[in-house]
Amino acid sequence: MKKFSIVSSFLVASFIIFSGFVTSIDNNKGKPFKALITYDITYSGDIDAATLASQPKDMIVKILGNKSRQEVSGSYIIIDGDTKTSYVLIDIMDKKYALKTTKEDIDKELNEGKVPVIKYIDGETKEIAGYLCKKAEFIETDEDSGEEIITTVFYTDAFGSEDLNFGGQFHGLKGWPMEYELTMYDDDITIKYTARLVDTKAKISDADFLIPEDYQITTREKLLEIFGGME
Repeated sequence: MKKFSIVSSFLVASFIIFSGFVTSIDNNKGKPFKALITYDITYSGDIDAATLASQPKDMIVKILGNKSRQEVSGSYIIIDGDTKTSYVLIDIMDKKYALKTTKEDIDKELNEGKVPVIKYIDGETKEIAGYLCKKAEFIETDEDSGEEIITTVFYTDAFGSEDLNFGGQFHGLKGWPMEYELTMYDDDITIKYTARLVDTKAKISDADFLIPEDYQITTREKLLEIFGGME
């Protein structure tokens, strides 16, 4: 089995598929939606106990109006839904990098036909972190093998809209993903994300979404080269 790192897998996947944009409004108060969502991360498949023990067990997502920030083991994805711009922030080998993705980059990906087909499943729901969630399947085609890859997601439509996931892994989804699984086929490992808590009273400010000055803006190719050397 290859050496496995959930951080590198998480980030490389993010570079390729981009993360979702959040454009949410708290309809009850007429204010931008605000929440801190904590996800549990669990693993299954060909992963030994020592490697498993070193992997992160949670993911934190902050949402403030049209901005979101995801954190896994000290690495961040910061997204501005107003400008349709995202940054992936990583601190590796004592160097700090910020990968910038623009609206033009995302539009190019979408125009190349890389948008998955969404199949909404009627009648199958579950409660996650106090929200009634519906089931959907994202169907993609592997470019090499031609085989279909199906990702199952349970989502809530209590906040957000299709814009919430614009250009991201769940592009077009009519709600926010509360539970989903990612399979790393090269390593035969499945990673499951499940929302444990949605705190709408958390202290969140615009400062949480600023790009620190000590991060170097870089390219996707450079970061993929760095992560490729870690395998």
